[in-house]
Amino acid sequence: MKLSSIIQFGIQNNFSDLILTPGHKPTFSINGKLTEVENLAVLNQNIILELLSEYFQAEELKKLEKELNLNGVLDIKGLCRLRFNYFQHKDGFGMVFRYIPKEVPKFEDLNLPQSILKTTQYDSGLVIVCGKTSKGKSTTLASLIQKINITEKKHIITIEEPIEFEFQDQKSIIHQREVPTHVESYTKATQECLRQNADIIYISELKEKEAIEKALEAAQTGHLVFASLHASDCVNALNRIISYFPDNNQNQILEQLAANLKAVIWQDIVTSKLDGKMYPLNEIFFSNEASKSLIRKNEIQQIQSIIETGSNLGMQSKKQAVESLQKIGIL
Repeated sequence: MKLSSIIQFGIQNNFSDLILTPGHKPTFSINGKLTEVENLAVLNQNIILELLSEYFQAEELKKLEKELNLNGVLDIKGLCRLRFNYFQHKDGFGMVFRYIPKEVPKFEDLNLPQSILKTTQYDSGLVIVCGKTSKGKSTTLASLIQKINITEKKHIITIEEPIEFEFQDQKSIIHQREVPTHVESYTKATQECLRQNADIIYISELKEKEAIEKALEAAQTGHLVFASLHASDCVNALNRIISYFPDNNQNQILEQLAANLKAVIWQDIVTSKLDGKMYPLNEIFFSNEASKSLIRKNEIQQIQSIIETGSNLGMQSKKQAVESLQKIGIL
């Protein structure tokens, strides 16, 4: 049993994640469902270490075992890249690998609403893609960056932890920076972008108050900023950003958000009843004069009504997204 063979089997069956943990056979997540590989042995720690030894040196494995939790990327030449999380638990340790295709996804292949492409046409501002973990946020953002890469002559800087999709320069020049390998923090990297002649900045996760401040500053000074955020819907994403700041500083942040926010896209993944494949379900918000006024007054909840009535501008609510997928038979 080799890790490379297990991964090849997973790729052939369109897996998204691979779980290795004692007491279970290698387990794939395929179309959102866990599937054990029936003809393989139940794992223990020694078997897992033997599997990992195909790609990890002995010294790396010893270092790994000393860690409580560790994130990283495994690059298998000619096959794929895998983002991994190593973690300790009561029965020993486990690893979860997330599949990253070699090819950067094309927007046209992801079944996303066409209105989302509008975000690639802005000269400056902040675009947020939000949702829960493992709902395709990174894939959607990568497809937008790739669309710009193919069609525009821009300088793009990505700030990631870790680097996932590897971009190849097309019309644009792309520099990918990994936290903490190439720069110590999101905040530092975003600040440095202002001195690196960047046109477009991609931040893989907004999770620090200081990084949010720098992202808004970058948007305000003429950069187009794409960023990911964990949130339950578009309105929740805005409330989460505001919540990072104390009451005495919120007026400034509200003004910056109102002036520079361009769009918020919430994403979930659903299983089609037609073919069993996964499809995106998106709530979409685009800023307009009415929403800017609501943000300045911190009346964020009322933005939901703008989303629900903004279909002529490319917006849609969760309910409208569900209804759209029902009409074409996916749900």
